[in-house]
Amino acid sequence: MARPDLSAERSEQILDAFSRCVARSGLGAASLEEVAAEAGVRRSIIRHYIGNRDDLVAAFLDRLEVRLQRQNDEMRAWFIANPGAGSLPDYLFQDAPDDALPVLESVYSAARRNPAIAARLEKWLQGFVDALEDVLRTSFPDADQDAIVTVAYGLAAIYNDHQSMLTLGAPPRHHTMALAAAKALIVSLTMRASP
Repeated sequence: MARPDLSAERSEQILDAFSRCVARSGLGAASLEEVAAEAGVRRSIIRHYIGNRDDLVAAFLDRLEVRLQRQNDEMRAWFIANPGAGSLPDYLFQDAPDDALPVLESVYSAARRNPAIAARLEKWLQGFVDALEDVLRTSFPDADQDAIVTVAYGLAAIYNDHQSMLTLGAPPRHHTMALAAAKALIVSLTMRASP
């Protein structure tokens, strides 16, 4: 009887452990030894299922990219299927804490020193802005297209800054202000319709 293939399960276990280590220690400081201890496996298991540390970082970033893209796709699909049924700012600035915040903060920090990671972050940001543009175009079909691009970027900037401030324990009034700023940006689209 053949043994079951544990590759996918083991890889996820290792990547989950690496994510917790990154959240705790940072992307640059999370070592294979720390990851092995966190995952409850030997270091050789990490090498067998994923590879060396560079391979582990690449697999981690690939998985993070897939998750962020899925979030963009889900937001886009919901608002396109339900135009006018919800508030984009309320959707973006939900009170639910994002467990990925410390991980993303560590990736942002690593991007300052690593051009390849910086390029990935730029791609992720553009994917988020593109998804916001799609939602805004569906919700405001008569709005000026340049205004939609500008508002989408403004929403992404407010969202990302607000998420960063949450890791610092921002007071609740910051949430209220971020939400109000996002709503004001969106209202501006109704004032500048295309001719």
